Amino acid sequence: MVPLTFCPGISVVQWCVPMMVVIVEFELQAGAEAEFETALQQMQEQIKQYDGFLGEAPCSSIENENTFVTLFYWRDRESIKAWRDDPRHVEIQHLGREKIFAWYKIRVCELERQYGWNRSDQIPPCHHE
Repeated sequence: MVPLTFCPGISVVQWCVPMMVVIVEFELQAGAEAEFETALQQMQEQIKQYDGFLGEAPCSSIENENTFVTLFYWRDRESIKAWRDDPRHVEIQHLGREKIFAWYKIRVCELERQYGWNRSDQIPPCHHE
């Protein structure tokens, strides 16, 4: 297990469950940072327009500065499949395999329960179980 820290300024999704979470863990090839940033901007513009996309939370490893993880929150499996098969996303996937990533792992999870505590009254609790 890779210990993670959330990037500053990123708000974690506060929606109630159920929802799907896609966990993308990766390391960049040496020298691929600029190409990654360009591809990331393109992908972020597209994914935010996608029906069923709820948000994302980029993270970084505190043990290995070259390992990154992004949590993508989705409404349902159908939304994930539609994004996975979108021709623009497929193109970025190929670019990632060829020129950007040293390696990556993708995990698709169903979030069936979420709970927490917050001293502030600003965040509404989620009581769906």
